[in-house]
Amino acid sequence: MNAPFPLISLVSLLLNGPVAAEELAPVVALELGISEGNPRNSEGDFVRLKDGGLLFIYTRFTGGGDDHDRADLVSRVSADGGVSWSDHDAPVVGNEGGLNVMSVSLLRLHDGRIALFYLQKNSLTDCRPVVRFSSDEAVSWSAPTDIIPESGEDLLLAYVAGEQAPGRHLSASRITRLPLAKLRSPTAP
Repeated sequence: MNAPFPLISLVSLLLNGPVAAEELAPVVALELGISEGNPRNSEGDFVRLKDGGLLFIYTRFTGGGDDHDRADLVSRVSADGGVSWSDHDAPVVGNEGGLNVMSVSLLRLHDGRIALFYLQKNSLTDCRPVVRFSSDEAVSWSAPTDIIPESGEDLLLAYVAGEQAPGRHLSASRITRLPLAKLRSPTAP
């Protein structure tokens, strides 16, 4: 993908709650350019900060533009409801996977923390959903925790990305909270 990734802001939905479909008009609030060292920007998610600002974390590819190329997670913030955004990428998670990290989902938890879900893509047959937590409004994050833990030799790799291996993957911006504080993580084949 050689075109810039436009950030479509649905800030009205974030600020005002559900509205009629005809009232939603997509607005490009931020255009994330590409360069020789950043050929692609990809999936991301938003969360409202306690000070009223918005946090946007997304995948920034640095090793090529394909799904299996090197990438890290970076953020931008808005203090005015998405009208303007910070002008630089702030590092969130480096490329800790063998290939990359991608497919961000953010969720404000009942206890006030922010949960950051993403995929740690180690190889074409090993793509693990992990979660980190922030107690200080995304200033710092906990160490990653596997959502599907290893169990001796029986490694559960139910989430495998790519056509090379069967399985499912975690889609960006899809983690939801169910009643009784249970989290639901829909997957796609």
